[in-house]
Amino acid sequence: MKESRFQRFRPFILVALVTAILFSLSFFDTSYKFGNIEFRNVSVISDITSAKSGSDSTNSFLKNFKPFVLLPDTGSLNADSLRKVIDLDARIIDYGADNQGILLRFFTALHSCEKDEKKARIAYFGDSMIEGDLVTQTVRNYFQKKFGGRGVGFVPITSVVSYFRKSVVHKFSENWNTKSVLDYSSKTPYGLSGFVFYPQVLSKSVIASELNYKQASMVTYKAAQNSFANVRDFSKVVIYYGKSDTSSYVVYEIGDSTRLHLNLSGRKAVNEIVINNPPSHYQAPLYFMVDTTTEVFGVSLESNTGVFLDNYSVRGTSGLPLSSISPQVIQGLNRSLEYNLIVLQFGLNVSGAETKDFAWYKAGMIRVVRHLQAYMPDADILLVGVCDRSYKKDMKYQTMPSIPLLVEAQREVAKETGIAFWNLYAAMGGDSAMVRWANAKPALANKDYTHVNGKGADTLGLMLWNNLYNEYLLFKRRRELAPPVSVSEPELEIEEVIN
Repeated sequence: MKESRFQRFRPFILVALVTAILFSLSFFDTSYKFGNIEFRNVSVISDITSAKSGSDSTNSFLKNFKPFVLLPDTGSLNADSLRKVIDLDARIIDYGADNQGILLRFFTALHSCEKDEKKARIAYFGDSMIEGDLVTQTVRNYFQKKFGGRGVGFVPITSVVSYFRKSVVHKFSENWNTKSVLDYSSKTPYGLSGFVFYPQVLSKSVIASELNYKQASMVTYKAAQNSFANVRDFSKVVIYYGKSDTSSYVVYEIGDSTRLHLNLSGRKAVNEIVINNPPSHYQAPLYFMVDTTTEVFGVSLESNTGVFLDNYSVRGTSGLPLSSISPQVIQGLNRSLEYNLIVLQFGLNVSGAETKDFAWYKAGMIRVVRHLQAYMPDADILLVGVCDRSYKKDMKYQTMPSIPLLVEAQREVAKETGIAFWNLYAAMGGDSAMVRWANAKPALANKDYTHVNGKGADTLGLMLWNNLYNEYLLFKRRRELAPPVSVSEPELEIEEVIN
C-alpha cells in the first residue's frame, strides 16, 4: 500500500506539536502537588533565558561577594567580634556554647593537631549537595593545607558517584551486594556512610588457594594525582568490616606476583585491619576472599597526623534514617575514627514548594542528633541549614516559600539539642540567592535552581572553612594562644581542581 503524505510526515508533525506545547508551558506556572507527588514547572528554554529576580543583579552580587574574611585585630574580643566582617546570621552560632566559646571540643583537638602534630577528624553527613565529595573536598583541602594530613579519609566500597568524584580514583567489581539506609531495614548493620557492603561468598575450595583471588569481590582506590595536593598520597590504609569467619581474608595486590594476605578474623560488630606504610602510597587494590556472609563498611586512606574529613553522602535522603544506624556500629567505628566534629547538611529532599509544616521533620532530626550525641559523645555537632532553592512562580524564579520555614525548623533543632548552627541560606545571600548563583558569570549553580555546580560547591566549601577557621582564630586569641591576625593578610583563593 502506498504511504500517504500525512503518514510520511506524521513523526515530524508530532515532534513539532510537542515542542510547541512545551514551549508554551514554559511561560506559565505549571507546578502543582497531588498527594505526596510534586510536579515542577516545565521550561525548555531555561538555559537561554535569564531568570528574573527582584534582588540585586548578578554583576552586583559577584562584585560584592567576598567569601574570605579576617578577624579584626583591634577592638574588644568577645562572642560578637566577627560582626565587623560577617553578618551575624551568616556566622556559626553554637547553642550549646558557654563563655568558653563555640565548638570547644573540635577547636581543642585542632589546636593539639597544630601544636603537637596530633589528629583531628570531621564526619560530614549530607545528601546530594555533597555527593562526589563536592563542598567537602574544598573544606578538607584548606584544613589539610593549614594543619597537615595526607589522604582523602573514609571511602565506601561502592558508589553511584565514583565516576565523577575527583578526590580519589575509585573502582569496584559488580559482584558486591550494597545495602542503603534508604532500604529502611531495622536488621541491617549500616555503617556511618549509610551503607553496608557484602562481598560475594565463595566456596571453601576457592578461598583455600590465594591464587584464586581474581574471583573475589574487588575494590581499588588510587590517590587522585589531578586533585588537591594533600590527597595525592597516603601512608596508612584501614579496612573496616563486621564479624567474620576466621578462614576469610583480604588479598592486597602489590604486583602480578606479590600480594599481602590479611586475615578477616574479627568477632566484634566493627573490626579493622590497619596497614601502616602500605606497599604503595598511591593505590590499594583489595580482594575479599570470604566463604560466609561478611559486612564491609569501607576503607580509609590517611596518615597518622593531621586533619581528616570523611564524606558521608546519601543521595535522596532527608537525614532522618541516620537514627537507624545501630549503636554498636556507631560506637565501633567511632572508637577507631575518633571524631571531633560532626556536620549535618540536609533539607533539600523535604523542601517542597507548598510545604508549610516541618514539625515532623524537626522531631525526626532531634532524634538523629540525640542518637549521635549518645554514641559519639566526644564530638561537637554543627547543623548546616538548607541552601536556597528557587522555583518558577508568576513568570519569575524566586525562593520557595518553604525554605525560610525549614531554616527556622533546623535552627530550633539546634537550639533544643544544644548544638551549633550555620544558616547557609543567609550566608548565600538570602532571598533568591540561588537565582543569582545560577546566573553568575561564571555560573555557581545549575539551572534547576536547586543544586550548586562545581564552582558553587567550591565557594560553599570556602565559606564554611572561612567561618570555622575564623572562629578557631578567635578561640586561640581568647586563650592568648596566638597573636592578632593582620588585616593585611592576603585573601585565600579557591584552589581549582585540575580536570
